Amino acid sequence: MKILIILLIRKLLIELLNRSPGIYLIVNLANGKYYVGSAVTGNLYMRLHKHLFAFIGNVHVANAVKKYELHEFVFLVLEIVPQDTDSAKVSTLLNREDYYIQTLSPQYNIAPLATNSTGWKHSEESLLKNARKLFRRTSTTSSRN
Repeated sequence: MKILIILLIRKLLIELLNRSPGIYLIVNLANGKYYVGSAVTGNLYMRLHKHLFAFIGNVHVANAVKKYELHEFVFLVLEIVPQDTDSAKVSTLLNREDYYIQTLSPQYNIAPLATNSTGWKHSEESLLKNARKLFRRTSTTSSRN
């Protein structure tokens, strides 16, 4: 029964947050620290999943989830910001994220202002480093099975 409830909640979250652009807040209930982020590409659910389940994104959030466990975290949508790929609308989303970062002063945010990696070109060195990390992660996971 518990697994069924979890699956239903997950399905509901996907339906509510999928394709929704906006600003979100991740709160650590154990210590009161939090993180402000945005889903520029319009998928809040993916950001929730990456931060809290896949540990991709903010390293402070990932380490905290590993330390305190998932049940100590809350994912809140602060604002839905209608947008598409138009750079002016992406700018609006980042301006709203900046507003929340400056107003709330989140402890887990590394950068003092919102940034967007859309169109970012990684260096060859950076790509190689990330490939090595991914290889180590997948080889460790497959050796456990």
